Amino acid sequence: MMKIKFLPLWAISLIVTAFLLTSCKKELEDTTPHSLKASPRARVKATISPANSVIYVVQKGSLYAVNAKNFQDFTYLGGGYQGTAQIMAEDGFSIYTIQYGKLWVINQSTGKYKQFGNGNWTGSVGVTGVAGFVPDQGNMFAQAGDYLWRIDLNGVHHQLGGGGWSGTKALLYHRGDLFVIWKNGYLYRVNPTTGAYQELTGGWGDVKGIAEASSTGDTIYIMKGSELWKVDAYTGQSKFVAGGFRDTTAMTGVGGYLYIASNGGALHRVDLNGKRIETNLHYSGVTAMVGVQGAFD
Repeated sequence: MMKIKFLPLWAISLIVTAFLLTSCKKELEDTTPHSLKASPRARVKATISPANSVIYVVQKGSLYAVNAKNFQDFTYLGGGYQGTAQIMAEDGFSIYTIQYGKLWVINQSTGKYKQFGNGNWTGSVGVTGVAGFVPDQGNMFAQAGDYLWRIDLNGVHHQLGGGGWSGTKALLYHRGDLFVIWKNGYLYRVNPTTGAYQELTGGWGDVKGIAEASSTGDTIYIMKGSELWKVDAYTGQSKFVAGGFRDTTAMTGVGGYLYIASNGGALHRVDLNGKRIETNLHYSGVTAMVGVQGAFD
């Protein structure tokens, strides 16, 4: 009869302990969010579908159309964009940007560009608005010299209200109002027809970017230093969202997300709670961005 050998108690204890540790480790890994991994940027020209939201990015003097969901599909639209102002506008067909004191309109598909109007926009932080204009009015806006300006369908600029806007740090057109952060660090809501303004709140002296995540809703977003804040567009009340966005160079929003170029060369897709949904580390040198809503997003 075969003699059965049994393991000593100390060996059985070791095996049971190892099993429990392995089980605990697996459970911990299954319940702990994994850190974001940078997805490799595509190395070939890709076709950008109008069904998807697109982020137009000025990076190291070149313009790219980048798929807003994966940061990999992109189209190179041309070079020569050194000196482009941080804030750009769009109308679903064209991009509008200020460079070297002139306003330019750029075809979103081909990258072909031409001057739009004849204004002197030297020193402007950019142009904002949806250029699918209200009939006979126009709703793109910029600041230059001592004034805010409304820009009509033909590129002609019209003074908006009185002077005193020299030193404007950021501006955003949102839901029929113009929001301006002036050099004193205060946020103002400006009537886009009369130029009348209301002081909302202060404390935005270190503004790095301003954006909307959606054209609906009453919230705008401001990057103050490395901190993301959401602001009620009507009361001016603000709430901290998330930190850690050091050295932000550009910010835009579309489709319910924010897109932030920060942290020494990272491009982040961020939800409205400040969580970084997607990150790509191949976007150093980004100086300007604008988001375009996709057909089905």
